Amino acid sequence: MSFLKLFFSEILLSFTVTSCNTLGCMDETAENYKANATEDNGECVYINGCTDENALNYNEDATKDDGTCQLDTTGSVIFWTDGPFMGGTSSIKVDITKEVASSALGGAAEFKESLEIREYHGESPGCSGFKQIFKAAPGTYKYTASSSTYFDEGWEGEFTVALGQCKNKLLKHVPKIKYTGTYDSYKGGSDNNEIYIVNKYSYEYRVYAFTIAGYDVSVKGNSTARIRNLSDNGDWKIRISKNSKERGTGNCEGFSADLITGVNFQSGLVYKIVIGE
Repeated sequence: MSFLKLFFSEILLSFTVTSCNTLGCMDETAENYKANATEDNGECVYINGCTDENALNYNEDATKDDGTCQLDTTGSVIFWTDGPFMGGTSSIKVDITKEVASSALGGAAEFKESLEIREYHGESPGCSGFKQIFKAAPGTYKYTASSSTYFDEGWEGEFTVALGQCKNKLLKHVPKIKYTGTYDSYKGGSDNNEIYIVNKYSYEYRVYAFTIAGYDVSVKGNSTARIRNLSDNGDWKIRISKNSKERGTGNCEGFSADLITGVNFQSGLVYKIVIGE
């Protein structure tokens, strides 16, 4: 074989070898791994998911971790109010309950936890660094809350805890009750005074009158009621509040009591209160 012929044969052999690479995915963890590939084509396909065996959402079929692993077994809820509080010692106590199965107790048991809110916010404060936070296993819980300032102020309802999430529950402050109170007429007679109440709302209210003694009456929606035989006295106080049996429902997720002071009863005076006007 001549030198020139040998030279061209070697060039042809070299071209044949270098041009026969097999393209494909060379990552063994990929779905489309190609065992005989000699050059990676950059088109590997993976099953995304959580690859941490200790996580709640571990995916045994996943070939590439997508950062969604959930290692916590709980969720969080913050309770907050848009206030305002009355006085420096005011607070809202929140009692949280849930019925849970308990074979050791031979039936259903009740989970209970309490927390106290001592500050209000103009908007949701968010979960980061919030002092009063409820942390528990996922599920549906019930709550009742009451104010330390007004015994008739309260909230109640249900909320859910979601795994690995932090939610917020607003105990909404409601403006004071709309009402008018005026001296209306005379019946005559010592210690024969009367409070006449007209309720224009569709939900029930409680009116409590007190001085040395106290008298109260519940006024159903769109109805009237009377408190009779009140003694002559110049220092009667009258508190109006949404009936606690209905607290947290309808248009009043929360509510505050309103107080009328210095009502002067003498000689059979009638004092008229119109709620909702």
